[in-house]
Amino acid sequence: MSAYVLGPDADLDLNDIWKYIAADSVDAADRWVGKLFNAFEALARELPAWGTGVKTSPSIRFYSGPLALT
Repeated sequence: MSAYVLGPDADLDLNDIWKYIAADSVDAADRWVGKLFNAFEALARELPAWGTGVKTSPSIRFYSGPLALT
């Protein structure tokens, strides 16, 4: 199985998502964030090359798949 790493901003976003949903239901928040982590794991397993090998540039802000500029 391939591993994945969440960036600090993504981790903060997930915490915010959990808190927002948990205001109504902690169980629902746990389920939704769990579904997100399951999706991350599936993407890492099925598409391990996505998100790797990208050269960084101040003009490139987002990377969404294997068609990114290098």
